[in-house]
Amino acid sequence: MTFNLSKASYDSPTPVVVRRIGDGILAASTILNIVATLSGIPPIVGIIANIAGVAGKYLSNFFSHN
Repeated sequence: MTFNLSKASYDSPTPVVVRRIGDGILAASTILNIVATLSGIPPIVGIIANIAGVAGKYLSNFFSHN
């Protein structure tokens, strides 16, 4: 199983494995943000977690099957 990473692949269907990884990154960053907010951890941790989660989910859209 090979994947293609390109700008042209954005409109094509995302493979299931890559989509699950992107969803997992987004879910983990959301949980980290909630924990950081409720436990008094500096706000920059939550901001970085949100940016990483959204970027991971967005970048997963650029993968397609070869």
